Amino acid sequence: MSDEIEEKERRESYRTFFSLKENISAIIQTHTGSLISLPVTLISISAGGFGFFCPREEVLDIIKEGDLLTITDIKTPEPL
Repeated sequence: MSDEIEEKERRESYRTFFSLKENISAIIQTHTGSLISLPVTLISISAGGFGFFCPREEVLDIIKEGDLLTITDIKTPEPL
């Protein structure tokens, strides 16, 4: 428990988490080679980055460690 609290306090930015049931969808774009856009479901977001979910086989050949990704569109369910 104390390790979890210590880890949260070291973050530079607050992070907001979403469940898959909340269905916060987004389009992310890669910046390596040709621009590629991928639909994903956001699971967390902060000033320092974001976490997402999508089927693994869709991104294995597209996103590599260290790639720069940008969110180009976020869609939320009503009333957000």
